[in-house]
Amino acid sequence: MRDWHRRVLVDTLKAAIPGKQLIRQALHGVRPYQTDPGKDEDRFRNATRQIELLREAGVDVRGKRILEIGTGWHPITAMVFLAAGANFVTMTDVERRLDYSLIESAAAFVRKRGGELPAFVHHALNYLYPYRTALSLDGSADIIVSCSVLEHIPAVTLEWMMADFRRILAPGGAMVHFIDPSDHYAQSDRSISRCNFLQYEDWQWRLMSLNGQNYHNRLRHSDYTAMLARNGFRIAYEARLLRETERKAVSAMKLASRFAGRDIDDLATVYSYFVTTA
Repeated sequence: MRDWHRRVLVDTLKAAIPGKQLIRQALHGVRPYQTDPGKDEDRFRNATRQIELLREAGVDVRGKRILEIGTGWHPITAMVFLAAGANFVTMTDVERRLDYSLIESAAAFVRKRGGELPAFVHHALNYLYPYRTALSLDGSADIIVSCSVLEHIPAVTLEWMMADFRRILAPGGAMVHFIDPSDHYAQSDRSISRCNFLQYEDWQWRLMSLNGQNYHNRLRHSDYTAMLARNGFRIAYEARLLRETERKAVSAMKLASRFAGRDIDDLATVYSYFVTTA
Protein backbone atom coordinates (compact mmCIF):
# COMPACT_ATOMS: atom_id res chain seq x y z
CA MET A 1 0.00 0.00 0.00
CA ARG A 2 1.39 3.41 -0.99
CA ASP A 3 1.83 6.11 1.62
CA TRP A 4 -1.01 8.28 0.37
CA HIS A 5 -3.36 5.27 0.12
CA ARG A 6 -2.60 4.52 3.76
CA ARG A 7 -3.31 8.12 4.71
CA VAL A 8 -6.66 8.08 2.87
CA LEU A 9 -7.61 4.92 4.75
CA VAL A 10 -6.60 6.34 8.15
CA ASP A 11 -8.38 9.65 7.47
CA THR A 12 -11.55 7.81 6.42
CA LEU A 13 -11.52 5.73 9.61
CA LYS A 14 -11.03 8.89 11.67
CA ALA A 15 -14.06 10.45 9.97
CA ALA A 16 -16.20 7.54 11.20
CA ILE A 17 -15.35 8.12 14.88
CA PRO A 18 -18.41 9.56 16.70
CA GLY A 19 -17.77 12.75 18.67
CA LYS A 20 -14.32 13.19 17.16
CA GLN A 21 -14.36 16.96 17.73
CA LEU A 22 -14.97 16.50 21.46
CA ILE A 23 -12.22 13.88 21.58
CA ARG A 24 -9.84 16.24 19.77
CA GLN A 25 -10.55 19.03 22.24
CA ALA A 26 -10.04 16.70 25.18
CA LEU A 27 -6.70 15.51 23.79
CA HIS A 28 -5.68 19.10 23.16
CA GLY A 29 -6.28 19.84 26.84
CA VAL A 30 -3.98 16.97 27.83
CA ARG A 31 -1.39 17.40 25.10
CA PRO A 32 -1.27 21.01 23.84
CA TYR A 33 -0.69 21.70 20.17
CA GLN A 34 3.02 21.67 19.31
CA THR A 35 3.97 24.54 17.04
CA ASP A 36 6.03 23.80 13.94
CA PRO A 37 8.83 26.36 13.35
CA GLY A 38 8.97 25.57 9.63
CA LYS A 39 5.24 26.06 9.13
CA ASP A 40 5.32 29.21 11.26
CA GLU A 41 8.05 30.66 9.06
CA ASP A 42 5.93 29.88 5.98
CA ARG A 43 2.90 31.57 7.54
CA PHE A 44 5.00 34.60 8.46
CA ARG A 45 6.42 34.93 4.93
CA ASN A 46 3.03 34.44 3.32
CA ALA A 47 1.33 37.05 5.53
CA THR A 48 4.16 39.51 4.90
CA ARG A 49 3.83 38.92 1.16
CA GLN A 50 0.06 39.39 1.33
CA ILE A 51 0.54 42.80 2.95
CA GLU A 52 3.09 43.73 0.28
CA LEU A 53 0.71 42.75 -2.52
CA LEU A 54 -2.11 44.73 -0.93
CA ARG A 55 0.12 47.80 -0.76
CA GLU A 56 1.13 47.35 -4.40
CA ALA A 57 -2.59 47.31 -5.24
CA GLY A 58 -3.02 50.59 -3.34
CA VAL A 59 -4.49 49.07 -0.18
CA ASP A 60 -2.93 50.19 3.12
CA VAL A 61 -3.62 47.77 5.99
CA ARG A 62 -3.01 50.45 8.66
CA GLY A 63 -6.12 51.18 10.66
CA LYS A 64 -8.10 48.52 8.83
CA ARG A 65 -10.40 45.77 10.13
CA ILE A 66 -9.28 42.34 8.95
CA LEU A 67 -11.41 39.22 8.56
CA GLU A 68 -9.26 36.09 8.35
CA ILE A 69 -10.94 33.01 6.89
CA GLY A 70 -9.55 29.83 8.46
CA THR A 71 -7.07 30.90 11.13
CA GLY A 72 -6.01 27.42 12.22
CA TRP A 73 -3.94 26.41 15.22
CA HIS A 74 -1.33 29.17 15.33
CA PRO A 75 -2.54 32.72 14.47
CA ILE A 76 0.66 33.99 12.85
CA THR A 77 -1.20 35.77 10.04
CA ALA A 78 -3.35 37.74 12.48
CA MET A 79 -0.27 38.89 14.39
CA VAL A 80 1.56 39.96 11.22
CA PHE A 81 -1.40 42.10 10.13
CA LEU A 82 -1.62 43.69 13.59
CA ALA A 83 2.12 44.37 13.52
CA ALA A 84 1.63 46.05 10.12
CA GLY A 85 -0.85 48.46 11.69
CA ALA A 86 -4.24 46.77 11.29
CA ASN A 87 -6.74 48.04 13.84
CA PHE A 88 -8.58 44.79 14.52
CA VAL A 89 -8.51 41.17 13.32
CA THR A 90 -11.44 38.77 13.41
CA MET A 91 -10.13 35.21 13.29
CA THR A 92 -12.39 32.35 12.19
CA ASP A 93 -12.51 28.57 12.03
CA VAL A 94 -15.10 25.90 11.30
CA GLU A 95 -14.00 24.11 14.48
CA ARG A 96 -12.25 25.60 17.48
CA ARG A 97 -8.47 25.57 17.23
CA LEU A 98 -7.20 28.49 19.32
CA ASP A 99 -6.64 29.04 23.00
CA TYR A 100 -4.87 31.75 25.02
CA SER A 101 -1.46 30.03 24.94
CA LEU A 102 -1.45 29.76 21.14
CA ILE A 103 -2.32 33.44 20.75
CA GLU A 104 0.52 34.36 23.11
CA SER A 105 2.89 32.01 21.27
CA ALA A 106 2.08 33.55 17.89
CA ALA A 107 2.52 37.06 19.31
CA ALA A 108 5.92 36.11 20.71
CA PHE A 109 6.94 34.64 17.34
CA VAL A 110 6.12 37.87 15.49
CA ARG A 111 7.72 40.09 18.15
CA LYS A 112 10.98 38.13 17.84
CA ARG A 113 11.00 39.06 14.16
CA GLY A 114 10.70 42.76 14.92
CA GLY A 115 6.95 43.09 14.82
CA GLU A 116 5.46 45.76 17.08
CA LEU A 117 2.21 44.50 18.55
CA PRO A 118 -0.27 46.19 20.90
CA ALA A 119 0.58 45.67 24.57
CA PHE A 120 -2.82 44.03 25.08
CA VAL A 121 -3.00 42.11 21.85
CA HIS A 122 -6.22 40.31 22.84
CA HIS A 123 -8.09 43.62 22.73
CA ALA A 124 -7.43 43.78 18.98
CA LEU A 125 -8.68 40.25 18.28
CA ASN A 126 -11.94 38.39 18.00
CA TYR A 127 -12.39 34.66 17.37
CA LEU A 128 -15.51 33.19 15.75
CA TYR A 129 -16.25 29.45 15.57
CA PRO A 130 -17.96 27.58 14.10
CA TYR A 131 -17.77 30.33 11.50
CA ARG A 132 -20.18 31.03 8.68
CA THR A 133 -20.33 34.30 6.78
CA ALA A 134 -23.80 35.07 8.19
CA LEU A 135 -22.06 35.83 11.50
CA SER A 136 -20.32 38.86 9.98
CA LEU A 137 -22.22 42.14 9.83
CA ASP A 138 -22.62 44.27 6.71
CA GLY A 139 -19.52 46.38 6.09
CA SER A 140 -17.75 44.91 9.11
CA ALA A 141 -14.40 44.22 7.38
CA ASP A 142 -12.07 46.32 5.27
CA ILE A 143 -9.90 43.41 4.15
CA ILE A 144 -10.64 39.69 3.90
CA VAL A 145 -7.62 37.38 3.92
CA SER A 146 -7.00 33.65 3.61
CA CYS A 147 -4.01 31.40 3.05
CA SER A 148 -4.31 27.76 1.90
CA VAL A 149 -7.95 27.63 3.01
CA LEU A 150 -10.31 28.21 0.08
CA GLU A 151 -9.31 24.95 -1.62
CA HIS A 152 -10.85 23.05 1.29
CA ILE A 153 -14.31 24.57 0.80
CA PRO A 154 -16.83 22.86 -1.55
CA ALA A 155 -17.34 24.88 -4.73
CA VAL A 156 -21.05 25.51 -4.11
CA THR A 157 -20.35 26.74 -0.57
CA LEU A 158 -17.45 28.89 -1.74
CA GLU A 159 -19.64 30.50 -4.41
CA TRP A 160 -22.16 31.83 -1.91
CA MET A 161 -19.37 32.78 0.50
CA MET A 162 -17.87 34.96 -2.24
CA ALA A 163 -21.26 36.58 -2.76
CA ASP A 164 -21.52 37.24 0.97
CA PHE A 165 -17.99 38.67 1.09
CA ARG A 166 -19.37 41.54 -1.00
CA ARG A 167 -21.85 42.29 1.79
CA ILE A 168 -19.25 41.97 4.55
CA LEU A 169 -16.67 44.25 2.92
CA ALA A 170 -16.95 47.95 3.61
CA PRO A 171 -16.94 50.32 0.59
CA GLY A 172 -13.49 50.25 -0.98
CA GLY A 173 -12.71 46.91 0.67
CA ALA A 174 -10.23 44.38 -0.65
CA MET A 175 -9.39 40.69 -0.43
CA VAL A 176 -6.13 38.77 -0.62
CA HIS A 177 -6.20 35.01 -1.03
CA PHE A 178 -3.35 32.55 -1.39
CA ILE A 179 -4.71 29.21 -2.63
CA ASP A 180 -3.03 25.80 -2.91
CA PRO A 181 -4.83 23.93 -5.73
CA SER A 182 -2.41 20.99 -5.61
CA ASP A 183 -2.96 17.46 -4.33
CA HIS A 184 -2.15 17.73 -0.61
CA TYR A 185 -1.42 14.00 -0.36
CA ALA A 186 1.74 14.70 -2.38
CA GLN A 187 3.10 16.60 0.64
CA SER A 188 3.55 13.33 2.52
CA ASP A 189 4.07 10.98 -0.43
CA ARG A 190 6.77 12.26 -2.77
CA SER A 191 6.16 9.37 -5.17
CA ILE A 192 3.03 11.09 -6.56
CA SER A 193 2.60 14.29 -8.51
CA ARG A 194 1.10 17.41 -6.95
CA CYS A 195 -1.59 17.01 -9.63
CA ASN A 196 -2.20 13.33 -8.93
CA PHE A 197 -5.84 13.79 -7.90
CA LEU A 198 -6.84 15.10 -11.33
CA GLN A 199 -7.10 11.53 -12.63
CA TYR A 200 -10.03 10.58 -10.37
CA GLU A 201 -13.68 11.01 -11.25
CA ASP A 202 -15.80 13.02 -8.83
CA TRP A 203 -17.42 9.94 -7.27
CA GLN A 204 -13.99 8.41 -6.62
CA TRP A 205 -12.67 11.62 -5.10
CA ARG A 206 -15.72 11.93 -2.84
CA LEU A 207 -14.95 8.50 -1.41
CA MET A 208 -11.37 9.59 -0.76
CA SER A 209 -12.57 12.77 0.96
CA LEU A 210 -14.95 11.40 3.58
CA ASN A 211 -12.84 13.10 6.23
CA GLY A 212 -13.88 16.73 5.86
CA GLN A 213 -10.61 18.04 7.28
CA ASN A 214 -8.75 16.73 4.23
CA TYR A 215 -11.36 17.65 1.62
CA HIS A 216 -10.07 19.44 -1.48
CA ASN A 217 -12.43 20.97 -4.06
CA ARG A 218 -9.92 20.50 -6.94
CA LEU A 219 -10.85 23.88 -8.42
CA ARG A 220 -8.18 25.22 -10.77
CA HIS A 221 -6.79 28.75 -11.09
CA SER A 222 -9.23 29.72 -13.85
CA ASP A 223 -12.17 28.49 -11.73
CA TYR A 224 -11.25 30.94 -8.98
CA THR A 225 -10.73 33.74 -11.49
CA ALA A 226 -14.20 33.15 -12.94
CA MET A 227 -15.80 32.87 -9.49
CA LEU A 228 -14.33 36.18 -8.37
CA ALA A 229 -15.54 37.88 -11.55
CA ARG A 230 -19.04 36.41 -11.24
CA ASN A 231 -19.34 37.90 -7.78
CA GLY A 232 -18.32 41.39 -8.81
CA PHE A 233 -14.69 41.50 -7.68
CA ARG A 234 -12.06 43.27 -9.72
CA ILE A 235 -8.81 41.34 -9.75
CA ALA A 236 -6.05 43.83 -9.03
CA TYR A 237 -3.33 41.19 -8.99
CA GLU A 238 -3.13 37.51 -9.85
CA ALA A 239 -0.29 35.08 -10.28
CA ARG A 240 0.21 31.34 -10.30
CA LEU A 241 3.09 29.00 -9.64
CA LEU A 242 3.87 26.52 -12.41
CA ARG A 243 6.60 23.92 -12.70
CA GLU A 244 7.65 21.69 -15.58
CA THR A 245 7.35 18.65 -13.30
CA GLU A 246 3.58 19.10 -13.00
CA ARG A 247 3.17 20.00 -16.67
CA LYS A 248 4.75 16.70 -17.66
CA ALA A 249 2.71 14.77 -15.09
CA VAL A 250 -0.58 16.24 -16.34
CA SER A 251 0.34 15.67 -19.98
CA ALA A 252 1.03 11.99 -19.29
CA MET A 253 -2.04 11.47 -17.10
CA LYS A 254 -5.43 10.00 -18.05
CA LEU A 255 -7.49 12.88 -16.71
CA ALA A 256 -10.91 12.59 -15.09
CA SER A 257 -13.74 13.66 -17.39
CA ARG A 258 -14.23 17.05 -15.68
CA PHE A 259 -10.61 18.00 -16.46
CA ALA A 260 -10.29 16.47 -19.93
CA GLY A 261 -9.44 18.99 -22.63
CA ARG A 262 -8.63 21.82 -20.23
CA ASP A 263 -5.52 23.99 -20.50
CA ILE A 264 -2.45 22.11 -19.25
CA ASP A 265 -0.96 25.12 -17.44
CA ASP A 266 -4.26 25.72 -15.65
CA LEU A 267 -4.42 22.09 -14.51
CA ALA A 268 -0.75 22.03 -13.51
CA THR A 269 -0.89 25.17 -11.33
CA VAL A 270 0.25 24.39 -7.79
CA TYR A 271 -0.27 27.80 -6.15
CA SER A 272 -2.56 30.75 -6.93
CA TYR A 273 -2.40 34.33 -5.67
CA PHE A 274 -5.21 36.89 -5.84
CA VAL A 275 -5.71 40.45 -4.68
CA THR A 276 -9.16 41.82 -5.43
CA THR A 277 -11.14 44.96 -4.84
CA ALA A 278 -14.91 45.23 -4.55
